[in-house]
Amino acid sequence: MIGFQFDVLGWMLLFIVLLRRRWLLMLLAALLLVVPLPVGDTVSLLSILRGLFGGFSVTTVIFLLTLALQNSKGMTVFAGRETQWLPPLIAAVSLLFYPTALGLGLLDPYEWGHDEALVLQLIVVVLALTAWLARWRVSALALVLALALWRLRMLESPNLWDYLLDPLLAFTALGTLAARWLQKLRIPRNYQNDK
Repeated sequence: MIGFQFDVLGWMLLFIVLLRRRWLLMLLAALLLVVPLPVGDTVSLLSILRGLFGGFSVTTVIFLLTLALQNSKGMTVFAGRETQWLPPLIAAVSLLFYPTALGLGLLDPYEWGHDEALVLQLIVVVLALTAWLARWRVSALALVLALALWRLRMLESPNLWDYLLDPLLAFTALGTLAARWLQKLRIPRNYQNDK
């Protein structure tokens, strides 16, 4: 299992995406992740972050890796509409999944992520094929890798959902949608200047 190393990679990629080429700050963040902090029983920042947010999903790490490459190389990796449609799709799945997985309602989609249930596996394969045909290469790759790593049991969880979705990805998608909505509500500056 590579759960610990995978989460270190995920947090490092998040710092790279957020700090954009500020190498000294990224190095400091990397050291803070793994060096034990003198808190109680000397626990690392990574342990605290894992306790608060859980582990990273494979899709989140693939998206972060893609964003880090885009930021550092200045190249466009995501397809044009992929960045437009990913946040609403992830937000919709998150809003359907998390409340029901936490006991709201009679349906528990978290159960679909175990070996016995083929429903989620088939949905992931169909979504990966659809993404590939739509030329959403990053999304297709993320879905295929999530399914492959789940089959190999590379992370700690035995549930496919934990390879596909995590709270940080859900909150990021919801935050992106909220920011877009607020931006649309703003009165354009040109309109204000005309008055």
